[in-house]
Amino acid sequence: MANIIAQIETIQQKLQQLLQRQQLLQKENEALKKELLSVAEKEKLQVQQIAELQQKLHAAQVGANSWNEEDRKAFQKKIDRYLKEIDHCLQQLHTA
Repeated sequence: MANIIAQIETIQQKLQQLLQRQQLLQKENEALKKELLSVAEKEKLQVQQIAELQQKLHAAQVGANSWNEEDRKAFQKKIDRYLKEIDHCLQQLHTA
């Protein structure tokens, strides 16, 4: 009978240790989840910053005369065509 009681006490001690370990693991898990959220938010901000920097780079390249002559002439023709269309629309508005 004493042997059974000793085994039960041993099992109870092991259960207590397992419960304590489970609580520690739950706390660690929560801390890791918070850290993951923080890292994900930082990554999101960095992706946004990269996109903004890419846009600025593209604008700088356009503004820095990085286009070849053929591209500039084609772009100028498009702008001229749009301006003519705008002028035509304005004329129609004034005559209406």
